Amino acid sequence: MRLEYLQTGAISSTLSPGDAEKVRGLVEKGALALEQGDASTMLDLYTDDAIAHAPGLPSTQPTRQSKQQFYAWLMNASNGMNFILQDLQVDDKRVIVKYQTEFTLQGGSVHKGDFILTADTVKVGDGYKFSSSRLSGDLSALLPLWVKSSGPIPAQW
Repeated sequence: MRLEYLQTGAISSTLSPGDAEKVRGLVEKGALALEQGDASTMLDLYTDDAIAHAPGLPSTQPTRQSKQQFYAWLMNASNGMNFILQDLQVDDKRVIVKYQTEFTLQGGSVHKGDFILTADTVKVGDGYKFSSSRLSGDLSALLPLWVKSSGPIPAQW
C-alpha cells in the first residue's frame, strides 16, 4: 500500500499555512486508513454526526455506527487500495481532493478509478474533522464487483 502524489508543492488554500497543513494531514490520514483497511482511524476523522455520500450507495446516517458499517462494507470488498493524490484545494470550510484509486479486489483483479472528494471540514480543538463528504466519480464497474465480495448493498447503513 502506498500514498503517492502526482503533484507536489504548495496547497491551494485560503487558510493559514499551518491550518492548511492540518487539513492536508486529515486527507492523508484518511487515504492511509483506507489503504490499510483501518476503519477505526477513518471514523475518527469524521464528526459523529457527519454524513458520507458515494455514487450508487446509500448515504450514511449521521451516526458513527452508520459510517462504521459503510467503511466495513467497502473495506471488505477490497484486498487493498492505493491512492494517488493529484490535487488538493482547501479553504476554511471545505477541502476538494482529486485522486486516483487502485483497488485490488478479493479475487486479485485490479481496477482503477478517478474521483473527486468534496468534504466539509470543521475545526475541532487544534485540528480538523470532516463534517460531511461527497464522492464523485464513476463506480458503475466497481459496484457489482464489490457486491460480489461484500454482499448486497444495504438499503441503509
